[in-house]
Amino acid sequence: MFITSFFSHIETKQLVANLIVTTLTVIVSVGALLLTTQFAGPLPISVNQVTTEKYGTFDVHGETELVAIPDQATVNLGFSITETTVEAAQNQANQVTNNIIASVKSLGVQEDDIKTINYNVYPEYDYSEEVQRIIGYRVSNTVQVRIKDTAQVNQVIDAGTQQGANEVGGVQFTLSPEKEKELTREAREEAIAQAKENAKELASLSGMRLGKIVNISESRQDGGSYPSPMMARQEAAGDMAFELSEPTQIQPGSTTFKYSVYLSYETL
Repeated sequence: MFITSFFSHIETKQLVANLIVTTLTVIVSVGALLLTTQFAGPLPISVNQVTTEKYGTFDVHGETELVAIPDQATVNLGFSITETTVEAAQNQANQVTNNIIASVKSLGVQEDDIKTINYNVYPEYDYSEEVQRIIGYRVSNTVQVRIKDTAQVNQVIDAGTQQGANEVGGVQFTLSPEKEKELTREAREEAIAQAKENAKELASLSGMRLGKIVNISESRQDGGSYPSPMMARQEAAGDMAFELSEPTQIQPGSTTFKYSVYLSYETL
């Protein structure tokens, strides 16, 4: 009986000892964890995030067409001079050029709006004999004039021909940058307003709910204005000058300015 009690007492002490060791182990482990967290920061937590996107959009189109009268023009005033020597041809060509420029500038055209776009010197040959020979030299020159007041186009042409320009062409009526910018702004406003109205009506009829506009694109197309080719009716009034039988009549007409816009809405 004494022996059994003695061994039971020993087992109880051993159990308590094991419990104490286990408790100390847990305490040390927790302490180490806290110490690690304090110096190394919080333990990382992994979170998986899934993002979904809508790729479908509700696209609408708006278009406007404006008709405008061109407010500027360009015209080419050219001529050809033939003389027996290069020097004589060039001197005479220079005189005609200076006369044309002076006449045009007297109408208010600025010097920056006048430029030479073509100047050639080449020999004239006689092909009537077996061996060709040079019989003279031809100088051709073309002056381009930009006219910021289309009402002066006819006057510029008449002034040029009176000073020796016998090759007139390249008449083009266009919109100035300022006028083009103004028309672009107006066309954009009208086309975007139309596109938004179309979107509102279509969405209502189809039972769709629209969110914000997520994309916009635009395109434009300019229609040209082309007056009838001018065939100057001339009567010789000297070797270098011509006089029109009637004043030149060229009208600028109108040009069409087309603008389209495309809006993309998100759907709700």
